[in-house]
Amino acid sequence: MKLHVWSNVDGYFLSRPERRSRLVELEFDPHDACRQCGERVLSVSTDNSNICPWCDSGANRPKILPYQEQEIIRLLKKQSDENKDWKSASRRVIANRATEKDVRDYLDVHGFYGSSARFISLELAAIERPGWVQVFNFHAHLKTRDGRWVVRYGICRTDERTSLFEVTLHEHKEGHSAALRTGTRAMITRDRRQQHWSMLPLLMLFLFVVGVASVGAILAPEPNRTLGGPRSTADVMSGTVAAPLNAQPAQP
Repeated sequence: MKLHVWSNVDGYFLSRPERRSRLVELEFDPHDACRQCGERVLSVSTDNSNICPWCDSGANRPKILPYQEQEIIRLLKKQSDENKDWKSASRRVIANRATEKDVRDYLDVHGFYGSSARFISLELAAIERPGWVQVFNFHAHLKTRDGRWVVRYGICRTDERTSLFEVTLHEHKEGHSAALRTGTRAMITRDRRQQHWSMLPLLMLFLFVVGVASVGAILAPEPNRTLGGPRSTADVMSGTVAAPLNAQPAQP
């Protein structure tokens, strides 16, 4: 498998280190045997050699069950994917430069270096009629004041009438998605078209009623004008209107 890791003079790291570093791609097999303990290496070492992190750090390796090994490999791939995202330029953020600047200013006063933030995405998620209130959804790599790099998922809510600007940060994507759904429930969202399918049963019932009424109007019998019913103007003028059934014959 290919891993995207950080590299500097100290070695290779899954998470971005404090010292200046760059992203590199490595060929890695987590099932290779550690040259010291003989167990699977599971994660990349500092010098990218066949040695597990426990032997590399001099710590005693605990007993790791098969399902725990699978979880370690899954987290390894997840961290590699997040590192790969770092290379993605913020092209999709160009249309939201004003909001991006405001978020950077917010980060500066809330424990991060706003100028160092790397936005993977920043998109308009919802809007409230007539358009004053907007909600943005973003994903970014942030540098804390103590030099650590972290991944955060954020929600930004703005109101142009009152200059309101609120930002909430989440460590996990699941909690972020749930908060975004709750906060935009009464707003116009990007997936609003999907919500229209809830009207489908009512629409089908309406079409059914209209169809039944139309068929009934077509099949209804017309009134017989020869039985004393209403006479048309054409009948009166032609003098061919039939006499009623109960009419008496004319006396000579």
